[in-house]
Amino acid sequence: ISPFIKILSKNYSNTQLDFSANAKGYGVDVIFNFFQEKNSKNYLVEIGGELRTSGKNAKGKTWTTAINTPKVNAQLNDYEAIIKVKNKAIATSGNYRNFHEVNGEWYGHEINPKTGFPEKSNLLSVTIMADDCMSADAYATAMMVMGLEKSKVLVEKLNNIDAFFIFANEAGELETFYTKGFAGTIVE
Repeated sequence: ISPFIKILSKNYSNTQLDFSANAKGYGVDVIFNFFQEKNSKNYLVEIGGELRTSGKNAKGKTWTTAINTPKVNAQLNDYEAIIKVKNKAIATSGNYRNFHEVNGEWYGHEINPKTGFPEKSNLLSVTIMADDCMSADAYATAMMVMGLEKSKVLVEKLNNIDAFFIFANEAGELETFYTKGFAGTIVE
């Protein structure tokens, strides 16, 4: 075995590693960089909802995308906002489509690495805008685990990272909070 290859072993047969927290974002960046190397100017790369844009769309306008409504019964075309994406990457993480129910309580798929269990939170969806999609994807997932208040604090400390949070208030109604950098991108 090459000295450059690291061997990973596990003591428990049920232990698994899952890189899906930022795999789609990484894939978007790889394809995006390929197009850049080919001197392409106007394109959008999207994998499973994570995306990154360059230039303009076919109509000569800034690319737009929707932020879905984070409800279990929402249709794919139900949205909370439409945003402009100008030479940026967007990634969204949420627990409204990928969850399981146990004894009448539902648990999202994002696991808190400190506890090993899903987090219960009123934060339903995090959309991150960044310069690259892998970072956007990773921060969106991390903030879902962190919860709304800690995520608000973190995003204000980060450079070139903006966030759009959708959460349930005490009455169970959807509310949004977004950073200043997101404000200028909202079309409707």
